[in-house]
Amino acid sequence: MKKTIKTAFLAFAILALSLSCATFTKLLTSTTTTSTPSPVPLFPIFKDGRAGYIDTSGNAVIQFQFDGAGPFSEGLASVELNKQWGYVNAKGETVIKPAFDEADDFHGGRARVKVNKKYGFIDSTGKVVISPDFDDAADFSEGAAKVLKCTDKKTCMWITWNFSWGTISYPTGGEQSFIDQDGTTLMAKEYDVVNSLHQGLAAVEVGKQWGYIDKTGTLIIQPKFDSASDFSEDLAAVKIGDQWGYIDKTGSLIIQTQFDVGNDFSQGLAAIKKNNKYGYINAKGAIVVQPQFDDISDFSEGLAAVKVGAQWGYIDKTGTLVIQPGFYSAGDFSQGMAPVWIKDQSGAVLKGYINNQGKYIWEPSK
Repeated sequence: MKKTIKTAFLAFAILALSLSCATFTKLLTSTTTTSTPSPVPLFPIFKDGRAGYIDTSGNAVIQFQFDGAGPFSEGLASVELNKQWGYVNAKGETVIKPAFDEADDFHGGRARVKVNKKYGFIDSTGKVVISPDFDDAADFSEGAAKVLKCTDKKTCMWITWNFSWGTISYPTGGEQSFIDQDGTTLMAKEYDVVNSLHQGLAAVEVGKQWGYIDKTGTLIIQPKFDSASDFSEDLAAVKIGDQWGYIDKTGSLIIQTQFDVGNDFSQGLAAIKKNNKYGYINAKGAIVVQPQFDDISDFSEGLAAVKVGAQWGYIDKTGTLVIQPGFYSAGDFSQGMAPVWIKDQSGAVLKGYINNQGKYIWEPSK
């Protein structure tokens, strides 16, 4: 996960202030799987209420003409026009005409789309290859996608968030399983909750305990944890009682339960919380950055966003502040750039991009 558990929702709420409902929903429901970048790195940004794309020098490469815009993945980016989503290439040319209520990033040649409140998948030509029959679905990860259906046998409970511009709802419960890229169900057994695959394993809930399965649904690590996170860098955070530690792929506890929060490993470090402050540990469980921050994110390109008081900045792996706190919110670095948000005098939230020196590549705008 990119933000700590505490502020995952807050980060999305900040984005919601400046993006359309459909854009925000798309970001909310995406997984943390890293997308393949465009051959020429391009980044979505708003200017005067219209979305376009800039390069790493801050030049507008695709003009500001869309109602919403997503990141590039596998050479295509989702864009919104008149409440419908389609895809453009790095030249800004329409490759897939806007025809979907939502459209997500491509992963392994498949992109999740929403049509009439149901989810399915398209290929890079826009052909529907898996019919929109699901009440919820995650992006493909390692050749499999988690899907959910609400049925008479297994009903759903809907979680609703209300915002000034509208309402977002998503289901929990239902029948959850994996499908392959042709839409074939891979799992023969059902579980109460199924997460996406990461490093060959997926966390599942059985009763009130969590374990791990492979893509066929076979239990690899028996349910014995009170909560469980995804595997990353061969370790996964698990909760026993009210404390978090880390296990390996055999289910053995490698880092003893001792943290109030444990995030996924990224670039050799994992964010943890102790005594109401956040810091970082290495793969041996040693604290390498003392818990001192009010919130933090995972490392990307050697830097991590941290919150000091009400402002966000960035540290390096020694814990040194290399970009001073001054942002309302801050995202991960990619291709040498990171999105940041500030508030103007009216309270409006503006988005810009900085480089790894903290200098603006694109001044905050909306």
